[in-house]
Amino acid sequence: GSSTEPLRLLLPAAVRVVGRVRSAVGRSGRPFDEVFRGFCRPGNGSHGGSMSRGDLSRVLSTFEPGLDPDVVQRLWRIVVPDPTAHGLDFKAFCQWLCPGGVP
Repeated sequence: GSSTEPLRLLLPAAVRVVGRVRSAVGRSGRPFDEVFRGFCRPGNGSHGGSMSRGDLSRVLSTFEPGLDPDVVQRLWRIVVPDPTAHGLDFKAFCQWLCPGGVP
């Protein structure tokens, strides 16, 4: 379906930054849920248990300084295809930003 559009069809910048986040999460050796909670800033538009677009943007910018906001916007629409969703939940975080996720 369209919601699992492969990242490689996206901008190379998005593929690169997602790869960097995945490597870092893998190298950290910390449980994915702990990493996820660390990425979610309370009161930053995050609803308990999900990452806001601001959280995602901040995390991606850490790995790719000067990342084009358009890349973040397009990536967000792929990782959070439901416009009514509060944000990126843990399942989607594992699917997109953890080692062994969507190719």
